[in-house]
This record gives sequence, structure tokens and C-alpha cells, in this order.
Amino acid sequence: MINDNLANVNPDKNKAKLKNTKILIIFALTILGCKTQNADQLFEKAIQYEDHDRYKKAIAMLNKAIELNPKFEKAYLNRAIDKSIIGDYRTAINDLDKMINLNENAIEPYVWRAEYKRNLERYEDAMKDVEKALQLKEPQYNGTDIVGSKEFYINKLYPEGENYNIELEFIVFERAAANYHLGNYEQALRDLEFCEQPETEPINTHYYKGLTLLELKRIKEACEELQKSYKSGEKYALVVYNEYCK
Repeated sequence: MINDNLANVNPDKNKAKLKNTKILIIFALTILGCKTQNADQLFEKAIQYEDHDRYKKAIAMLNKAIELNPKFEKAYLNRAIDKSIIGDYRTAINDLDKMINLNENAIEPYVWRAEYKRNLERYEDAMKDVEKALQLKEPQYNGTDIVGSKEFYINKLYPEGENYNIELEFIVFERAAANYHLGNYEQALRDLEFCEQPETEPINTHYYKGLTLLELKRIKEACEELQKSYKSGEKYALVVYNEYCK
């Protein structure tokens, strides 16, 4: 005997259900697509606000974008940077935490988070983020080699003689800054010397090099670096220069 449940199957009724289900799926996908598109549009609007230094407006746009697309990595990164510019390092770090949860192999959030932790005087935590960024950027980096020259990267990380990656300078700079604050002045100096590339060096390289040389009692060289720093726009360099070099 045919099972009662099977016997009661109504092909036409099931076809109608299937059709309705397809319509609902298409509708849901359309709504999701609209949300993603709107999130992208809000992100572009945020960039426009950022270009005009209207960071609070940009944050408001990014809030809405993330609400529509909670997995929007770039929105978390931009919102973190915007928050840092207005001095809100703690919630900026929260945004970078969320980005890392979405993509633990992204390098940028570790570098930015290291800087914000440094600004909050969390130097050991900053160093951990720098080391993680270096490991992601250069898989052959093992945390024990001394970084102090382009030759290190060319010979050890790029054995076939490829050019070293410019972005490394910004990661190494953050390591130098963390090393300085942790009292590792010789290592900080080696890292800062690596960062000194005319076209790409981070803006605070000369400032931190001046501070490091002061700690190493190399006063004349320190004052020269502080002068370079002040001329490049670092206002605090003049304060330190006036205290130690006059």
C-alpha cells in the first residue's frame, strides 16, 4: 500500500510552494544586494567627508555602512582611522579588533593598532602587533633576525635579489617607536636607519631618531635629527631641540 503521506502529495500544490520559495529567495537576495550597494555608497560618501577633514560626518556615514554590512572590513578600518584623528584611540582599537576578527591575515589593522596602542602607552602590546604584521608581511621573518639595513631584506627575505617592499618601512617604524619606549635604543636606532628613505620614510622618523640618539648620549647627531624633524613639520621636535641643543 502506498504510504498515506506519499499518497497525499499534490504535485501542483508543491510546484506552487516551490515557485513561492524561489520568489522569496530572489527577493531576499535583492534586498541583501541593495543593502551591500547602499553600504558601498555610504562608504564613498564617508571618503568624501574625509577628503574635506569632516571626520565626524565620515564616522556617521561609516556607522550606517557597517549597520547595513557588518562584515565591511574597509569600513571598520576607515572608521578606526577617523576616530584616531579626533583622538578616540580606544574605540578605534575596537574597530580594528573587529576587522581582525573578520580577517586575521590582514596586515593593515595590526599596524594601525600598534600605533594607537603606542599612543595609549601600551608599548608591549604595540610590539606584539608589530611582530604579527611583520610575520604576515614577510613569512620568512622569524622574530629573531636584526632588522637594520636594506641588505637584510634583500638577502634574507628576498634571496633572489628582488627589491624590498616599501610598506615594510612603516611596519619597521612602528617597531622602532615601540623599541624606543621600551628602552631598546640600539635596536630602535637600527630600525629607524632602515626607515630613512627619501621618498617614503614615515614623517616621524627623524623625530624618533633624535630622541633615540639623545638617550644614547650622541647629542650632536640628535640635534641634527631634531632639526630635520622640525623642518619636516614635527612641532614637538623644536621643543626638544630648545631643551637639549641650545
